[in-house]
Amino acid sequence: AKAKDDFANLPLHCACFSGADAQVVESLVCTYPRGVWARNGQGSTPADIVRRLRHPNRAELLDMLEKRSLDLMLKRRRKLGDSVVADEPIITDDSFDGSKQSSEDSLCQDNIGRKTNENGSDDKVDGMLWI
Repeated sequence: AKAKDDFANLPLHCACFSGADAQVVESLVCTYPRGVWARNGQGSTPADIVRRLRHPNRAELLDMLEKRSLDLMLKRRRKLGDSVVADEPIITDDSFDGSKQSSEDSLCQDNIGRKTNENGSDDKVDGMLWI
């Protein structure tokens, strides 16, 4: 989920561009939460791509991406305290050390290992993410 293509797109950018199902986008965000802030070679975040295109699930994806972005920002502010400024620029993917897992990476722990059963409810299954 952290690998970039020749145009600096993460898999999350590509999924948003192609209008992928919300569960696919959610799994990519859960795998690499800070990807919501990453800018591609054109300077676009995944949410920027969703805003430009008119896929049927546009509103759902925008809501999810913006919520995850806000969750990350709030967790980061709590971690750093009052030293974070409200107008802080969006951080690019390159500024993170991918070898460290932070508390930001645990945003989706509730969704990991869930599978929708035939009744439409979620079942937790053996640490696997079913999409």
